[in-house]
Amino acid sequence: MHTSKQIVICPDSFKGTLPADEAAEIIERAVNDAVPSTKTFAMPIADGGEGTLDCFRRALSGRIIGVQTRNANFRPCNATYLLTPQCAVIESAKAIGLASTEFRNPARTTSYGVGLMMADALKRTKSITLALGGSSTNDAGAGIAAALGAVFYDDKGNPFVPTGGTLINVNSIDISAIPPADVTCMCDVDNPLYGERGAAYVFSPQKGADYAMVKKLDDGLKHFADVIKRDVGSDVSEIPGGGAAGGIAAGLVAFCGAKLKSGIDIMLDLTKFDDLLETASMVVTGEGRLDSQSTGGKAISGIVRRAAAHNVPVIAICGQIEPGFDLEKSGLSLAIATSPFNTPLSPGRNYAKELYDTAYNLFAETLKKQ
Repeated sequence: MHTSKQIVICPDSFKGTLPADEAAEIIERAVNDAVPSTKTFAMPIADGGEGTLDCFRRALSGRIIGVQTRNANFRPCNATYLLTPQCAVIESAKAIGLASTEFRNPARTTSYGVGLMMADALKRTKSITLALGGSSTNDAGAGIAAALGAVFYDDKGNPFVPTGGTLINVNSIDISAIPPADVTCMCDVDNPLYGERGAAYVFSPQKGADYAMVKKLDDGLKHFADVIKRDVGSDVSEIPGGGAAGGIAAGLVAFCGAKLKSGIDIMLDLTKFDDLLETASMVVTGEGRLDSQSTGGKAISGIVRRAAAHNVPVIAICGQIEPGFDLEKSGLSLAIATSPFNTPLSPGRNYAKELYDTAYNLFAETLKKQ
């Protein structure tokens, strides 16, 4: 290879086995061991789910800010966000993620804690990038709005902080106290706020909702959208992606004028990925499972799209590859799996070694030929 060129290594997390930063380090070590003369640059990536903050922290200059906040069950907790010269990066899951939820009940959980984090960040910057993935809520961002200064009233004129199960009780909304902010949401779904493809029907079952609760949550979201339209003047009923994170995306559009943008595009823009491609001979990416969703707006599809514009080939090393995966349609030059499809996750297996061995063998063959 030409000495000025380098291999850019940017995997997503291998969910359930390896975080993105560890996967990047393993692949980089395998490449350097296979062909020591190869130049590499490791930059783990994420598209808005858990681990997003760690990826930004590694790629951007900035400092971690600790804040006392509330979890999804409204109990005190500590969380962190990243303050950079460009913006504050907040990962919703740090406060209201499924992993940090003491009891799973999207009728009762609240996004209030994320609002407290945003309020703290707004003391230092006016620009916030919010990663939405992994939330345990279904309150359409009402909790966030309340923490930022919005007031929600029931039909008796009493103020309250709505949860997913009490959105139906919102009679009026006053958002006049919410401070101005430039908010961008990392959003990688196109689901609307409510309906059969909405937040409640598609996402709340994994957060603990049974069928009866799903119907009530959906009714609440529809009612809430009607009140928002009347009192705030924003129609969020059919916004593509509005259903992300239990409707937080739609709520922030209405209450903060937020922009919804592809999570991987935000990641690649802020980390100046296109500049890296100027001197790249190859990009190596990966994730836990490569399937049709991987090419539908997720991290790998964004990387492939950017790399293609610079004529840089992309190789994917993944935990598993779905049978029938269309390699040509994906835009990848090569895709290789560390494990056979449908191999069950096992706590006894050494996934780090499997990834290292797969990467080492691949690059020992491909790079030595160049």
